[in-house]
Amino acid sequence: MRLYPKTFIDELKARSNIVDVMSRYVRGISKRGKSHFACCPFHHEKTPSFVINEYEQYYHCFGCGRSGDVIKFIEEIENIEYFEAVALLAKYANLTLPELDEDSGKLAEQKKKKDKLYEALRLTAKFYHECLNVRGGAAIEYLHRRSISDTLTVRFGLGYSPDYDSLPLHLKRSGSFSDTELIESGAVTPSRDGRLIDAMSGRLVFPIINSYNDVTGFSGRLLEKKEGAAKYKNTGATLIFDKSKSLYGINLLKKEKQQNGINDVILVEGHVDLVSLNGADIKNSVATMGTALTKFQAALIKRYSEKVYIAYDGDKAGQAAALRGLDILADEGLDVKVIELPEGLDPDDTVKKLGREGFLELKNKALPLYEYKIYTLKKGYDMSSNSERGKFAVKAVDTLKPLGNDILTESYLGLVSDISGINYDTLKNELQKNKDTKPSAAHNNLAENTSGKTVKKRENAYLAAVRFILNALLFKKSYAEYSADIAPHLIDQTHIGIFAYISDCKECGIEPRAGAVYDEVDDSAELEAVMNVTTAFVNEADGKKYYEDSFKVIKKEKTSAELKKLREQFASETDVEKRNLITGRIKELLITKNKQ
Repeated sequence: MRLYPKTFIDELKARSNIVDVMSRYVRGISKRGKSHFACCPFHHEKTPSFVINEYEQYYHCFGCGRSGDVIKFIEEIENIEYFEAVALLAKYANLTLPELDEDSGKLAEQKKKKDKLYEALRLTAKFYHECLNVRGGAAIEYLHRRSISDTLTVRFGLGYSPDYDSLPLHLKRSGSFSDTELIESGAVTPSRDGRLIDAMSGRLVFPIINSYNDVTGFSGRLLEKKEGAAKYKNTGATLIFDKSKSLYGINLLKKEKQQNGINDVILVEGHVDLVSLNGADIKNSVATMGTALTKFQAALIKRYSEKVYIAYDGDKAGQAAALRGLDILADEGLDVKVIELPEGLDPDDTVKKLGREGFLELKNKALPLYEYKIYTLKKGYDMSSNSERGKFAVKAVDTLKPLGNDILTESYLGLVSDISGINYDTLKNELQKNKDTKPSAAHNNLAENTSGKTVKKRENAYLAAVRFILNALLFKKSYAEYSADIAPHLIDQTHIGIFAYISDCKECGIEPRAGAVYDEVDDSAELEAVMNVTTAFVNEADGKKYYEDSFKVIKKEKTSAELKKLREQFASETDVEKRNLITGRIKELLITKNKQ
């Protein structure tokens, strides 16, 4: 995908050495031979399997399969779109962005619109912060009462909205925004009488800042009770803000990871909770936006660590929220533990009462996902009653169903047995009896008809052959011979684009580079599939034979596809002369296919 002129992208990549750029995000990069190695930033691993090829300007993880060029890396690590990744790299390289290609159409317009909204919110955040210092007496008093220092106020960019009218007037004076743009930013909202008013009027304001330091929205807390007004209020959904996809403090978490590294992430619910943890020098933390945890937020956390601790309020509501969040985080593949806070205390209270070391001691005692579920479940039953213990045991065993690890399952069954007093073997039999009996994917595949399996097998053989050929050519394997005859046998647009790039390199007398192909074709799962093919052989002769056999496979598949099309034409054709011509062509192709 290329939204900018090729000359600019080429210069950007030339000035964005992939090792240097990755060093901003990945710790412990070391050189071995011609390649650089590190632990993958996209999944947890102890032994480095993330390889960076400086010559190819390309990376690949042999653990999770992620691969790409420097632009793709920024897209993945920052969770941003292509043109935003280019803009960030341009900033790193001190390059001025050119105009987007005209044919990028809607994307270019959307980018301009987003930039306008980001600018409006940047000015809004600045205005709020200035108001806090000049007109925010009540807000400052509240912050001091909550032991939030001036240093923390600056670190989080906290602000104050004095009234309904000051912000709209301030933004209108800049002359940079239309009324529509201001409304679309979420900073202001139209009143019943049609005038623009501040959406956060009379509130202490917490700016929501994304992972690359753009203000995307706000959360405001009332300082005085107002009839019918909620204590907390978030910016409504906009083109650049969705509270279900945002995490408060993600910008500071990213900064902490880059500067000092982190082993895990602590997840809290409240804005003040997060500010307090930061004040206690516990900076590996983020907060949800006052809503139930979402799959998107879980995926966002996973970018920074695969180990997460939930520290929700120590009341029943907090425990229920923790339970909901556990499954969402676990489904994303995260190692989840729960920090049990003292009854009635939130993280802010806990840090104030126990201090940094006390909070970290609770963290060290955090319970793993299923252990927490079991102990939380226990609180709902009277363990002095045989009947209640039995009900607890049945429910606890049911809770363990999704757990596939036999060793862990046995361990947790032992815990349930200890708590309930019910025999371990009885519990194990109960679990076995209630195991999921849905047919497996493999079983479903076996149920396919013979014809369907044959077609699937043939399609897979063709795909494997094409991917192997393109990968071998792209990575310049000694046994891979370039042939223009490959082109007519390609169907998928991604394959066509990759081969076109290789052909252009051949014509210009230059070697193809893996990192460059991402600019030549649309980024897709098929591109990743091509990049992840294994083309290494101990014996070069074996590689050459496999390459030649792959070429035969794609030629044969092309012939088969043409035969299928001709047979369909023959079946629908009523003209005798035309049917005879089709028959002749079918015979020719059958002879060709038998020779292939």
